Amino acid sequence: VTDGAFELRGTEQLSARVVLTDRLSELNGSVSARDQEVKGSSVVVFAEDANLWTFPTRYVRMVLADEQGRFTLRGLPPGATYLAAAVDFLENGEWQDPEFLERLREPASRVTIRDGETKTVTLPLLTR
Repeated sequence: VTDGAFELRGTEQLSARVVLTDRLSELNGSVSARDQEVKGSSVVVFAEDANLWTFPTRYVRMVLADEQGRFTLRGLPPGATYLAAAVDFLENGEWQDPEFLERLREPASRVTIRDGETKTVTLPLLTR
């Protein structure tokens, strides 16, 4: 239900299983350029599976690095393999563009996050 739409017609029946958890996944990290952290960069994290890029989606996220070049993303759906990339500049909404995400595939770092797991990565800054 949270990742796609469905349509009920007439007398169709639906059963659903709702799973609640307090085990949030978390991706922490820092952005570096020539061994120095970079503040103010944009970090884009997106599922490796391009079928999960349809918006709105929980599988594509963006966050700005803080003054020390650090970032935190919580609540990414567990079990997926993600690609993470730090860029020096993003146009408004560009991180939601599948063509832009496709261009980030090659230089992005790969990370898999399991249920309740916290991962830490260091991302090189990609200049455009």
